[in-house]
Amino acid sequence: MSQRFYGSQMVELLNLCSVNLATLGNHEFDFGAEVLNQRLKEARFTTVLANALAPPTFDLKPVVFWPTEKPFLAITGLAGNQTLVKAEKNGFIRKNPAEAVDKLLGDLRTRSAVGALVVLSHMERNEDMEIQKKLSE
Repeated sequence: MSQRFYGSQMVELLNLCSVNLATLGNHEFDFGAEVLNQRLKEARFTTVLANALAPPTFDLKPVVFWPTEKPFLAITGLAGNQTLVKAEKNGFIRKNPAEAVDKLLGDLRTRSAVGALVVLSHMERNEDMEIQKKLSE
């Protein structure tokens, strides 16, 4: 279906499911940056990604806080190497996932009310396990 609709059917489905947050994966880059940016504009959800810097026209956030008033939860997204390779080919700047988590944790330490971090991951299992070790420390 993606070959025919360039991923628009997935955004429509996620919108219908009332998804609030998502992160990017490798297939989001299948049709290039311009198509991806259009899909993100169609989304009624926030896309988070901490370990890649998007071109300026993209509306991606490294982290969001929930609820908006008096937040106690931080939510971020991390992409694995497979996604980052495709992202770089589309004008994104790769960040090391472990370094992105270190920076995020440092920032979170200044927000004493935030007591939990949720990571939306599109990484391979071994990459997830590395991040899990870092977060467990």
